Amino acid sequence: AAFCRYAYLVTIKCQQNLLYSSEDFRSLPFQDIYHNRGWANESPARRDELKNRRHAEVIYPSRVPLDHLKYIVCRSQAEYETLNSLLSQSIWGRWKKHIAVSKRRNLFNNEWLFVKEVSMDKDRVKIRFNFPARSQFNGPFSLRVDITDNVSGDSGYFEQEFQDIVQELPGPQLTLDVSNLRSSNFTARVSIDNILAFLGNYRGDDIPF
Repeated sequence: AAFCRYAYLVTIKCQQNLLYSSEDFRSLPFQDIYHNRGWANESPARRDELKNRRHAEVIYPSRVPLDHLKYIVCRSQAEYETLNSLLSQSIWGRWKKHIAVSKRRNLFNNEWLFVKEVSMDKDRVKIRFNFPARSQFNGPFSLRVDITDNVSGDSGYFEQEFQDIVQELPGPQLTLDVSNLRSSNFTARVSIDNILAFLGNYRGDDIPF
């Protein structure tokens, strides 16, 4: 009965079915929902079935309380700093002890492009990436970095389209010269395909998060 407040969405052959009862929950094909093995030897029909069942979702009708949340694990230091930048000081202060950067190599697949670490000083912004695990996913990517002085409002940006980011970047790091901004208090925002990948601040010698 405790499960009756939830709705379970299971997609089978591209059809959406909403289930509501605890009995329905027990009957879900969990081996398929949490399937994480290869399927090269499976039939096309079975592959479609597994793909759809992996998309099963639990839908909560309103906000989910976080009273029993134990951990929030970030994939990289850059994403940890981004989360800090997006939260208010009061919320960050409340949850900081529950937030960590993953140290387990197998917790995330890490197969796609994302920002691993950003280091900043008044002259340079260095962005270190996690490159895709397979070369067919090396691009195309649109990368944009916006730098904004938090006092004057002056800003500048770097923008580039990469067809193969691994081949076009000299190593997994991009270094930008920001010395012409002459700022010791600025915000850096990194976007990949117009999606936020990093948000953080540099404030002189202060720790930027």
